Amino acid sequence: MKIIHAADLHIGSAFGDFSNEAKRQRKAELVNSFKRIVDYAHENSISIILLSGDVFDKDRVNKADKDYFYQIIEGNPDISFYYLKGNHDIKSEVNKEDIPNLFLFNNEWKYYNVKDVVIAGVEISSNNKSIIPSTLNLTSDKFNIVMLHSDIKELVINKFKNKFIDYMALGHIHSYSCNNLDSRGVYVYSGCLEGRGFDEFGEKGFVVIDSIAKTHQFIPFAVRGVYEVKIDITNTKTLYDAVKLIEEKMLFIPKGSIARSIVIGSVTYPLSELDKRLHLALDFKFMYYEVKNKTTKLLNLIDYQHDLSLRGEVIRTILSKKLDLDKQNQILDDCIKLLNGEDIDLCD
Repeated sequence: MKIIHAADLHIGSAFGDFSNEAKRQRKAELVNSFKRIVDYAHENSISIILLSGDVFDKDRVNKADKDYFYQIIEGNPDISFYYLKGNHDIKSEVNKEDIPNLFLFNNEWKYYNVKDVVIAGVEISSNNKSIIPSTLNLTSDKFNIVMLHSDIKELVINKFKNKFIDYMALGHIHSYSCNNLDSRGVYVYSGCLEGRGFDEFGEKGFVVIDSIAKTHQFIPFAVRGVYEVKIDITNTKTLYDAVKLIEEKMLFIPKGSIARSIVIGSVTYPLSELDKRLHLALDFKFMYYEVKNKTTKLLNLIDYQHDLSLRGEVIRTILSKKLDLDKQNQILDDCIKLLNGEDIDLCD
């Protein structure tokens, strides 16, 4: 029997950093990714889908998207959906739970038997967290799947060893990972279906479990990826050279992706037009694109060697500290900006 393990759809995510158009598109794509999983299940004769928490993103999801999620489940009665709520789902209002092919969990272990497979799950709270491992009751003659939504560090994974677990279907961590639990089983984070921002890089998708072969496979499935590229423009001589170099470095990113250029280095020419030029050159290629300009102005320090101004005194003081070149240039750049009455980013 083949089973899909997915988690962390986060339908209703705010996408706070994106443009309004990009926000609307990504919100729609999160719901549609769930539909695409169901389509994949039909195409590959899979009749069970596990949802290991955080299907919704707190109370942000609009009624139309939530209704559509449940309509997909109702519209596919030949597929059984096992939905274990995560920490975000419990804050989501108006959940529909009376669908025949939707199977839910609560704050005590619940067990579903499907042929040779047992699907066990419990929704974690502060009241039951400490007793969850000791109250799990499985037998060795089944293929046992355990569904949980939590950071495994908080669960104390060692307490789940030697309990006849074959596959622990986890949610909460947004990147795919697989580790051995004991000599029999593994614990797996399917990761989220779609990267929602620049803290969620890498391939996103779900896992297909084979209970007969006792194997599983990660399936990359995201509509679009999230990419961040750091580009050093120190060796460029003009703004045109810098834009051309950055364009070349961004060529490998697929069209329609979510992309960011982090521009670093020190140059002698002005870069006030860099952001605008890059957006003109690259906006058409990506669904959403942004630039983080972390360059510094390369100073001719000899000009300040005998300068009696405050600027000269500050520069000489910094140079006397014998810092590494990158740190020195960053501090010099920030100090010059402050002396010029400009703002600096204290978060970087």
